[in-house]
Amino acid sequence: MLHQSDGRFAGRTRELAVLTRLLSESAVGRTVIADVRGDPGLGKSRLLAEFGRLAREAGAHVVTAIEAGVPDVVGPLVVLADDAHLDDAEWADAVTALARRPRRGIVLVLARRPRQTGPALTAALTSYARVELALEPLAAQDFEPLCEGRLDGEERERAHRLCAGNPGRLALLLEGPDGPAASALLAETARLREAIRLVAQAAAVAGDPFEPELVARVADVEASTVLPALDELLAADVVRPGPGPASFVFRSPALREVTYRSAPAGWRIGAHRRAADALREDGQPAVRFAEHVERAGRAGDGLGAGALAEAAAATEVHDPATAAGWYAAALRLLPEPPAQDTRRRGLLTALARTSLAAGRTAETAWALAALPAGDPDAALIAAGLAMVTGREAEARRGLQDALARMGPGDDRSSHAVALAETAMFGSVPDDWAAEAVLAASRAPELVRAHALALHALARLAAGDPASARRSASAAAELTDRHSDDELLTELGLVAAVGWAETHLEDDSAALRHFDRGIELARSAGRWPALVPLLVGAGTVYLRRGRQATAREHAATALRLAPAERAGSRALVCWLAARVALAAADPQEALSLCQESLRTDTPLAPHLRSVAAAAGGPGPSSSDELPAWAVLDLAEAAAPQDADGARRALDAATGLGLPGQLARAELLAARFAPTAVEKLVRSLEALRLATAAGHHPVTCRAQIAAALASAELGDPDRAAAYLDSAQVLAEQCSSAALAASVAAARGETATPAAGTSFTLSQREFQIAKLVSEGRTNRQIARTLGVSHKTVETHLSRIFGKLEVSSRSEIASLVGGSAVKARPRPVKKQLENIPA
Repeated sequence: MLHQSDGRFAGRTRELAVLTRLLSESAVGRTVIADVRGDPGLGKSRLLAEFGRLAREAGAHVVTAIEAGVPDVVGPLVVLADDAHLDDAEWADAVTALARRPRRGIVLVLARRPRQTGPALTAALTSYARVELALEPLAAQDFEPLCEGRLDGEERERAHRLCAGNPGRLALLLEGPDGPAASALLAETARLREAIRLVAQAAAVAGDPFEPELVARVADVEASTVLPALDELLAADVVRPGPGPASFVFRSPALREVTYRSAPAGWRIGAHRRAADALREDGQPAVRFAEHVERAGRAGDGLGAGALAEAAAATEVHDPATAAGWYAAALRLLPEPPAQDTRRRGLLTALARTSLAAGRTAETAWALAALPAGDPDAALIAAGLAMVTGREAEARRGLQDALARMGPGDDRSSHAVALAETAMFGSVPDDWAAEAVLAASRAPELVRAHALALHALARLAAGDPASARRSASAAAELTDRHSDDELLTELGLVAAVGWAETHLEDDSAALRHFDRGIELARSAGRWPALVPLLVGAGTVYLRRGRQATAREHAATALRLAPAERAGSRALVCWLAARVALAAADPQEALSLCQESLRTDTPLAPHLRSVAAAAGGPGPSSSDELPAWAVLDLAEAAAPQDADGARRALDAATGLGLPGQLARAELLAARFAPTAVEKLVRSLEALRLATAAGHHPVTCRAQIAAALASAELGDPDRAAAYLDSAQVLAEQCSSAALAASVAAARGETATPAAGTSFTLSQREFQIAKLVSEGRTNRQIARTLGVSHKTVETHLSRIFGKLEVSSRSEIASLVGGSAVKARPRPVKKQLENIPA
């Protein structure tokens, strides 16, 4: 199997740690038995091999058989029994012998399939104390290393779901029918008698779950011979009881596939035809026999094409990938045109729609190219394809042309909503959003909800939070009325509602919608729809300080958005770059931004803002951002752009959102003329960010308050703020915040006990005024000297105190580490009145 042959070891670290601990216990005189059990393919053999390697490195003597008796060795003895169920009686005797043996320091590890373990070994194991390790299917994150370099994007998600977390099934999927994994499974069926193998092959054609009667008709044998054969297959754990009282299933899809391929190809075609005929005669729905028609249909079979189209229509909501395959098969079976032109056009449209939903962009493009120009449904699908592949301008032109061709009585709602959706992450033109709401006024409820969600984004982009909140609330209320099945084909709506709530800082509502959409998209394999949902949720998690979760969402979304889907990828890069900045990796952030800036993406202003924060070139003067993103631009331009900071504060004030206001106050604090104003603004930012639950901003506000406090000569308060900031930085797992806290500690640190600095009388006066938060011009006016004189003295002060910031001067003065050089005696006498 793959996870054995290529050296990868994933997902079994807990079990390996248990075995390693047992080895340590045996070294001090204990004999222990470990019972590793699980279904085929879960990694029992790989676990034993890895433990054996570690045991040898630790100096243990490792054996895999004890027919010649237990070796008399010095030090721990490790006995590995793989596939112990195949030699039930032998290993039962070994368990008894080793457990009773006076010699201590033995570790016996047995790996077995519980369903195929005989009574002797079962009885022996239950007679003695043992450590039980039941292997479960791998979780998605543990499955990842096995797919590295082999599968990308949604292929990994689909593989984990298809293989049910079983590494052995993944090996079969990747290696194909001639690989080692398939050979191992084929060996199981090869041991069966020919009559039993025929029943197994017929069952593989019938598909899971299967009934004995259908298997008999597929195999073309008497029904009386099938039940005894199934008993043998059950005993060999090839098949297992199914969900119904008289149904069965293969042990795994992989075993079914290998069994299926072991049958002759010509026989399989006839078997599928017999299966399709039997199910059709029994009045079963088309979805039950569509697979058989697909595999054995003949070109020109209009009845078969109809059955496939019917099955696809029944399937496409929950499984668009399967539906697309059946629509494509129906097109292959359809009789030649021109008599079938209308039918062919409907199938092509359905194929394009389902292929796009499943992320199959090449098939979508092929189907669209085969459709006649001017088809309104095709225009809608083509716009969706253009958005995914990064051709937003083309999407807008196509939708505007389609709308222009429509008459007064035509339904414009879906096209108007799709047009507004093309500008969802920029400044949505008011007329597009208004047109969508108007066109959807008599449309189905979910189309109205989608229009309202986009209207909320448009109004917020224009700086109208009250209208945005009303539209978002109405959209959410309409959305929440509907079932999961109804929302499966409207995941764009779920994303739009979530994004509107995100920008309105209603984080809990946004996550509720994003999480619901993510679960639905994954369950149906609607991979393109999953991307904006993951990015939205990741954005909320990032600003709430859950950086690890945001990073997971970004990583998953990157895999689902390969380079050829440039539109989706630009959105993901926007999140991933912000995650990289929070992880103190500006180079990665800049690289992600530059990757997408090479394409024509409407997200360019957002990406340039992040790139500037990562040390790249600043935003373009022509960049236009929605009101909720103005702060991004201002933060990227700081500390040079005081005017930008004022504009950002005005925009945030207009929105009235606490998180936005907190960031704006922090930005204004950078340009505050006095330390007192810096502290006041920092504390207001701290209050607002805490209320919003935006922990990274809270942490930054605490750092700013600490620096301002130090500048005002209060090192104790500064230290307290930094202690709180450090706790938050650790909670957020943010390397960038942790680095900022460390830097602030350096700036506000008080000198070691006994350290002191001496300044001239004038220098000391200026240092004191600096510690009070005075600017250079204020100091000059107070002392009656020029601004340049103050700058000259400050330059000397920085050198003498060995510091580089005004806050450090304030910290030293406040900590009494600076003193004035005494005046000469003559000068002092001159001041004494005569």
